[in-house]
Amino acid sequence: MVKSGLCQTGSNPGKSTWLAYSQISLGLVKCTPNPCEHGGVCQQSWSTFTCNCENTGYEGELCHTSSAHISCEMHKYYSNNDGREIAMIDPDGSGPLQPFQVLCEWGSDGEIITYIEHDSMGEILVNGFDAPGSYVRKITYATKELLALEEIIDRARMCRQNVKYKCRNAKFLKNP
Repeated sequence: MVKSGLCQTGSNPGKSTWLAYSQISLGLVKCTPNPCEHGGVCQQSWSTFTCNCENTGYEGELCHTSSAHISCEMHKYYSNNDGREIAMIDPDGSGPLQPFQVLCEWGSDGEIITYIEHDSMGEILVNGFDAPGSYVRKITYATKELLALEEIIDRARMCRQNVKYKCRNAKFLKNP
């Protein structure tokens, strides 16, 4: 409660202390606007603030540093697992793109392979689409951010996508 240029402190008005404005730190609003990035929660005391980065995927004083590696290459460099493993990667580091899950593997030729999963990895039964072009399937990748996929593709020496077509009494191409 503010009264005549004074500020009342304490929760019991009968036993409060009145301080002149000059004695009050204007730092009471250190969390407005929130200085914590990537969904970090700002917590403040009288003279300072801290960012709680728990469950954000980021760390550091302002939740600015990604906890995920920027690529499978970097992940495998720090990993003790030689086989295929699940990893979180953040292709733009501390940028606006969210980290997402991939599979990282050492290839037989020593190359590191990044697998980006999507919602059509298994067999899909398609019935009742007789007319050419009547069936269309939209693929949704592990990250819904196209920019994240572009970032990975731009860094890759090689990129490929495989489609397996298994059919009975159907034509894949109009003119084979």
